[in-house]
Amino acid sequence: MEEQVLDGGCVLTSPAQLVRVNALTGAARGQWRALKATLSPQVISALSAETPVVVVPENATVTIQGSGPAVVLAGPASCVRYCEVYQATVAGSPTLIAAGPASHVDWTVVNAGKDPNKTRVNYVRVARAAQVTWRVGELTTGHDHVVLKADLVGAGAHVALSVAALAGQLSQQRITADITHQVPATTATIAQYGVVLTAGQLNFDTTGRIVAGAHQAAMTQQSKVLLMTPQGTGTVNPQLLIDEDDVTAAHAASIGRLAADQLFYLQSRGLSRQQIVRLIARGFLRPVIDQVENAAVRQTLRALIERRVTADAVG
Repeated sequence: MEEQVLDGGCVLTSPAQLVRVNALTGAARGQWRALKATLSPQVISALSAETPVVVVPENATVTIQGSGPAVVLAGPASCVRYCEVYQATVAGSPTLIAAGPASHVDWTVVNAGKDPNKTRVNYVRVARAAQVTWRVGELTTGHDHVVLKADLVGAGAHVALSVAALAGQLSQQRITADITHQVPATTATIAQYGVVLTAGQLNFDTTGRIVAGAHQAAMTQQSKVLLMTPQGTGTVNPQLLIDEDDVTAAHAASIGRLAADQLFYLQSRGLSRQQIVRLIARGFLRPVIDQVENAAVRQTLRALIERRVTADAVG
């Protein structure tokens, strides 16, 4: 497969094509209109006629890697592997994906830069029998609010969202996960793991919606936060908003602190506090880290966690 290098160093493999919103035609244009109809005015205002769009043809297999374009339209039965990694600054515009019928989308987002103190939106619209595996690593500094939203609009649609978050050095992170089952026979899982260092703050707001008529939908939520110091704070707000009887839905949430006796025991074995925090943080977030299929991105995520923990200990 041929590779195209896009603005910002993003790499795109053929047969995908990069076009502008105002140049979309045929099925891609219809897919874009359906996607746009679900967006809020605030998200739409961040887009323009010149917004870059990756169009993935039917049955194609493509890879997108780097600081990618704002919109991806995955055609029917296509396979898309999309890895976004931001180390200096975070994504300034929303990232939007339309997963066409029977498509498979593997989407990994790693944010480790300085946040510009504004809300960022990542959104996916999942059509009939499409499967989306979505992993997010949130390691930003400053005040950060990220919205992770998915709409399941076709029977057999599935989304698995996993989040690993690390908050430290007085950073404040708010992560809002919102998945809506709009039709019958759809499934979704949300698994969130967060570690709070020093005086950081982390909030998980999680909402699962099952509308009237979306029978045989299934939704599970799990959110866990580990506080490494008495100064750190964390909240978990799980919600299930269900307007249908014939469904399966469950949620679980926990917040805990590193116990003083556990810390003393590990230090008595010769480990420094920095080593202990690094090992525990990495182990706590491992369920998400190990899911990242791209080996280079997985290693980058591990290294960024190590760097953030080390910097927090020094600070």
